[in-house]
Amino acid sequence: MKKIFVILFYISGVLYAVAKYEEVLIPAGVRCSGAGGNFVTMYDTAEGLFYNPAVSGLCPSGEITLAHRMYFVDCVLEQFSLSLPLGIINFGITGRMFSSPEIREIYNFIPGDKFKLDTKIFNGSIGFRINKNLSFGLGGKYYQQKLAKSNISSMMYDVGMLFITNDELFTLGYSLVNYSSVEDNDYRNPIKHNVGVRLKFNLPIQETKINFIISSEIDYYSLKPIYSYAIEHWGSDVLGLRVGYIHDADKNNLGIFDHISFFTSGLSLRIGNFGIDYAYLPNSLLGTTHNIGISLKFISRKKIEKIKETFLPCELTVEPVYFSPNDDGYLDNVFFRHNISTYTNIIELLYTISDRNNNTVFIFKSTYVPTVVESFYTYDGKDNQGNILPDGEYFVEFSARDRSRNTTIVYKSDKARFVVDTNAPSVELTVSTESFSPDGDNIDDEIQFTVAVKDEHSYIEKIELTILTGNEKKIYKFPIDLLRKQNVFEQILVWNGKDEIYNETVPNGEYKLRCRVFDVAGNKITKEVTFKVYVPPKKPEKVIEKIVERQDKLFYIKGAKVTLDERGIIVTYQTDELFLKPSGEINPKFYDSLSSLAEIIKESFLNKKISIEGHTDSVGDEEENRKKSFMYASTIYSYFVNTVGLEKNLFEVKGWGEQKPVASNKSKLGRAQNRRVEIIIWNK
Repeated sequence: MKKIFVILFYISGVLYAVAKYEEVLIPAGVRCSGAGGNFVTMYDTAEGLFYNPAVSGLCPSGEITLAHRMYFVDCVLEQFSLSLPLGIINFGITGRMFSSPEIREIYNFIPGDKFKLDTKIFNGSIGFRINKNLSFGLGGKYYQQKLAKSNISSMMYDVGMLFITNDELFTLGYSLVNYSSVEDNDYRNPIKHNVGVRLKFNLPIQETKINFIISSEIDYYSLKPIYSYAIEHWGSDVLGLRVGYIHDADKNNLGIFDHISFFTSGLSLRIGNFGIDYAYLPNSLLGTTHNIGISLKFISRKKIEKIKETFLPCELTVEPVYFSPNDDGYLDNVFFRHNISTYTNIIELLYTISDRNNNTVFIFKSTYVPTVVESFYTYDGKDNQGNILPDGEYFVEFSARDRSRNTTIVYKSDKARFVVDTNAPSVELTVSTESFSPDGDNIDDEIQFTVAVKDEHSYIEKIELTILTGNEKKIYKFPIDLLRKQNVFEQILVWNGKDEIYNETVPNGEYKLRCRVFDVAGNKITKEVTFKVYVPPKKPEKVIEKIVERQDKLFYIKGAKVTLDERGIIVTYQTDELFLKPSGEINPKFYDSLSSLAEIIKESFLNKKISIEGHTDSVGDEEENRKKSFMYASTIYSYFVNTVGLEKNLFEVKGWGEQKPVASNKSKLGRAQNRRVEIIIWNK
């Protein structure tokens, strides 16, 4: 019996409210009902059109929503909303249909006819987009209500404005709804002021957006306010949770509602352009009301309006500049680091790599960008087909598109250079002799190593030159100093046969020079050359008449190198210094040196066979090199005979050309050593 009384009380209250047009003020929309029931500032959903006709002017996309609300005693409220953003002028349509079950009329305890309540409200609005921050709207609302034998209809009008900041942090909305110039003698029109603010906070790291909403519905006549407060949380733009509170002083003073009746809550699920919304509205008197709805976004404003693009520079660095993508575990990747100071909604990242001829070899483009944009990209040195890039110089450009409503900020970097180098430096090692005897007799006491290193694409980082025994024991390490950016290294190293620790002559045996070279791209190479140390046992001194007693076997000549081998005494001049270019005449600086040699020959070697032999490197034609070397030897011969006065039958002149090199012709230093004139005083 109590339940029947409550039902009748509720029905009579509903009918009474309907008779006063007040069901137009029942909170509309599912999402907004769950957030306190006043969406005057919510521009990003078509449901906002129920509260503010200016919403269509700033709505970012076209959307249609359908909602179903289940009341107590089988009352149903169906709703739909539609926003059409078309540019400067935009349109919105909303509709509401309220229906009750059939109720039998009872008059003086006598049952009468059955009747039901049907109410339809249709609203058309137009929104004017003043700029990207401000819009105004106008709306016309047709109201029709059928109750028993009565049929009521009227027209009401809405007006509103909406303002939003560029970063969408702050939104301000105002609307005047349900206004009519026609006065009802029996009932007052439900004209209301709606005013509200919204604060929106983006938390990129947590991929979270939070809306704080405060709004007020103010009665046009009494100026009594009803306040609404709400918090809405969106995670990854997929799951939305909201809770609202309605502060209605008049309703609270009735004392028939508990505290929970003033709270609302809801949730949303977005999958692409499709969404499902739910709202929970508890009521201690009439029971819980459930709202459920669906929405579909079908057109984006950016496809209608011309998107304004603003270009800003950004910094791009490459670390390291040189790398070797050869899967050896060291410097296989390069990192592109960009620096974007602030951003709102990155919609595209683009890396473009090109070679020195401006041919594009690799493109990385991502339109699925997480809320938190990584500040670097790891590149493995491969093209879009998965092939490792050829060694050489390349350039990378970075761009990012940041969308903020109808404006796109394009961040673009300058080209940044990097180098792919998968090959180790080239190394040439030569040794002056296969064996030497560091016994202090000034004959073959030292050994010379010629080291030539070249890196074609990067720079030499470190060179290690170490003399080792046959069982890998370190004997001596040469100190090597490199410039900061050096890709060619050539040097002649001299070793006296003594160890690094005790400075003592090493024992006889086989040794090796190991050369290890590292470049800045992470490549390395090792080469070795072997030689022997042999110090013969000392013998009793004997008088051996071979050359001259005062000079023993060797003598000193300024500007020349004097050595001894199985042929005899060899006096070597480098032709680059001995002759002037291009005339081929003897450099006057060497007149004294050649004259000194001639005096020694006169004093000690007139009874010896003497050869003057010219040599060249391998550059050029072989026959031309032979002629050139013979010309050099003949010039020295002419100086000895015509200038100094030595007998011409004392000498033999030969030109060997490139046939007898003493060093490698692959390096600049080796070729210089091969360009020489040798004056040989033969033992026999």
